[in-house]
Amino acid sequence: MSNNKTRFSKHKSIHQHESKDNTEGVPTRVSPKDNQPNATYPDSQILLTKQIEHGEQLTENQPVEKALEYFELLNILTPHNGRILNNIGVLKHASGDMNSAIEYLFLSLKHNPCSLDTATNLIDLLLDTNESNKALAVAIDFVSDRSNPFKQQMMEQIWDKFSPEQISKINQHL
Repeated sequence: MSNNKTRFSKHKSIHQHESKDNTEGVPTRVSPKDNQPNATYPDSQILLTKQIEHGEQLTENQPVEKALEYFELLNILTPHNGRILNNIGVLKHASGDMNSAIEYLFLSLKHNPCSLDTATNLIDLLLDTNESNKALAVAIDFVSDRSNPFKQQMMEQIWDKFSPEQISKINQHL
């Protein structure tokens, strides 16, 4: 997250993978007849997306603490959402709590393993805290996932962060 490259999980065409986990924790529709869940409320997903986007806007014009408080509340309401967890990790980093930032970014990646934003944020933070072996492991795990469509983008973003030997190790897993 050096050089102001911190990535809040905003929806952009290259980051469509962020929506992979976004139905987790979203209320489901209950059929009035049998009280059984049968579908996800699309309106709830739209509302969650708007709430996350509102939180990301808070980061631009409010103190870090206020934005962090907002995302922590969202995390209580919608646990296990990779996008929310990534944003908490970014805000923890901005507030100087590196250990919590790393924990939240790892947790975010656990719930959304194809998140290019989260993986890059975590790698940057680990490199900034002299944890290059852990950063290398995150990069290798990310590109090793055969279902991950963002391997090439990851390589483009990290090629200058690692030594040629480390890049060679990562390339072996592509």
